[in-house]
Amino acid sequence: LVMDIQLSDMHAWKMLGTLKESVNLDKLPTIVIMDMEEQAKVPLGNVTTVVRPVAISRLRHIIYNMFPA
Repeated sequence: LVMDIQLSDMHAWKMLGTLKESVNLDKLPTIVIMDMEEQAKVPLGNVTTVVRPVAISRLRHIIYNMFPA
């Protein structure tokens, strides 16, 4: 799951909290794209944060490394 922290209709942490009720988030690789000042507020342990601006090549590299060969 790749998402921006500021969704148009709800905050990412609220959405992930709701999703956590029906999906085991420990088994769902999750990347949240955020601004630098939001990085210290990560309430979930199994989330990889990426500070914007992020290059597509860097994002690809992060996603590739989330899945062991």
